[in-house]
Amino acid sequence: MCTKLYEIAVRGDVDALMALLEEDPVILTRLITDFHENPIHVAVMCGHVDFVARVLSIKPELASETDLAQSSTLLHLASAGNNAEMVNVLLKVTADACKAIDRNGNIPIQVATMKGRVEIMQLLIDTCTESIRVLTSRKETLLHLCVKYNRLEALRLLVPLFLRADNDDNPEFVSVNSSNDEGNTILHLAVAMKQTEMIRYLLRKRDNLPEQERDNIMAVVGAINNINSNGFTALDILMQNPARDLNDVEIGDLLRNSGALITREQQLAVSPTHGHPRLRRVGGCNENCNEYDNWLTRKHNVLMVVASLIATMAFEAGLNPPGGIWQDNSVLKDHSGKPMHLAGTSILADNAIHIHFLYMISNTTGFLASLSIILLLISGLPLKKRFSIWILTAIMWVALTCTASTYFITLSSISARHLSKHGAPPVEVLKGWFITWIAFISILLFVHFLRLMSKRKASERN
Repeated sequence: MCTKLYEIAVRGDVDALMALLEEDPVILTRLITDFHENPIHVAVMCGHVDFVARVLSIKPELASETDLAQSSTLLHLASAGNNAEMVNVLLKVTADACKAIDRNGNIPIQVATMKGRVEIMQLLIDTCTESIRVLTSRKETLLHLCVKYNRLEALRLLVPLFLRADNDDNPEFVSVNSSNDEGNTILHLAVAMKQTEMIRYLLRKRDNLPEQERDNIMAVVGAINNINSNGFTALDILMQNPARDLNDVEIGDLLRNSGALITREQQLAVSPTHGHPRLRRVGGCNENCNEYDNWLTRKHNVLMVVASLIATMAFEAGLNPPGGIWQDNSVLKDHSGKPMHLAGTSILADNAIHIHFLYMISNTTGFLASLSIILLLISGLPLKKRFSIWILTAIMWVALTCTASTYFITLSSISARHLSKHGAPPVEVLKGWFITWIAFISILLFVHFLRLMSKRKASERN
C-alpha cells in the first residue's frame, strides 16, 4: 500500500490519494511511525502543491516529519527548491518548522540562502524574523552564506535587516561585521573568494545608499580593517595571492579607496612616532601605498607576459634550429665508417659547429632567464620591494638580449656570405646592429644603476 502511495505522490494525483484513503483510512497515520522514506517528501520535491496541501489538511502532523537521509523537514526541502507557493502552504501548517535543524545543522532559511531563493527567504523572514540571527555550526551568519555561495541578491535582501550597531556584550548578537569561527567577516570572505560585485556593494559610498542600508554598509567600511584569527585584514588576504590579475587590481582599488590597510600599516599607524620622519608619513600612506600597489601589479603583469612570450619563442627555436634538421641518415660514411649525419640532428651543427654552439648557448640562456622570472613571480616570495623589481627587470634584460642574440645568429647562419656586390656582407651588417644593441642595453643598465645608488644615498641621509 505504501508503494502505491509513493507512486501517487510522484504523480501528485489528488483524486488517486482520496481513493486510496477510502481503501485505507489510516495510511497517512502509519507514515508518522514508519521509518521508510516518506512519500510526502517526494511530493514536496516534485512541487505538487495541491497534493501536499490536501495531505496536510488531513494529517498536519506530517509537516514536522523528517527524511532519513538528511533529517530534512518538508520546509527544508521546499526551501531548497524554487516553489514559493509550496513554502507558503507549509508555513501556514507549521510555522515552527522555521527553526528545525537538519543533519547538516541548517535551518530552512539557511538552506534557502545557500540556494539564493530570495522570494522564499522573504516568506521565511516574515514568518520568523528571529531566524536571521541563527548561526551555522561554523558561526556563520546568513550574510556569510550569501558570500560563500555568491548570492548577491540574497545579500541585498538581508543587509537592511541586520542590526545596525555592534554589541560585544551579547554573544548571540549578529551584525554585518560578525565573524565566523575563523574570525572572518563577510568582507574577508568576499576578498578571499574574489567576489568583486559583493565587495563593490559592501563598500559603496554613503551618498549612494538607501536610508535603510546606510548604517549597515557604513559599519562594514568602519570595520574594513578588522583582523581575523590568522592576523590578516581583508587587504592582507588579497596580497597573499601570488598570481594577481586585473580582478585583484580592481578589488585592491575598492579596498584602498575605502581606507583599507594591511596589518603592518595599522601597527605603524598606532605606534608612537617620536618625531621619526619615516613614521610621520604613515598618515598619508594610504594613497601612496595604493599608487605603489598599482605600479607593482602592472610591473608584475608586464614581466609575466613578456617572460611567457620569450619562453615560448625560445622553446620553439630550440626545437627548430636554423637550417632545420636532417630527415634521414647520410649514405656517405666518414673515415670510421659512420654516417656523415644522422636523422633528427641539426644541419647547422654539421655545417658550422661554432655558430650552432653560440646559437644554443644564447637560446638556452634566454629560455632559462624567462623561466626564472615566471618561477619567481608565481613562487609567492615577497617581491614587493623596488630592489626586487629591479632584479627581475635585470633578468628580463638578459632574456631580451639573448633573444636578440639568437635572432642575429639565426640571420647570420642563413645569410649568403658571398653576396657583397652592393655593400657590406649581410653578416657584417648584422654584427653592427648587434653591437649597437649591446651598447644601448649597457647604457640603460648604467643609468638605472646610477638612479638606484642615488636613491639609496638619499634614503640614508633621511
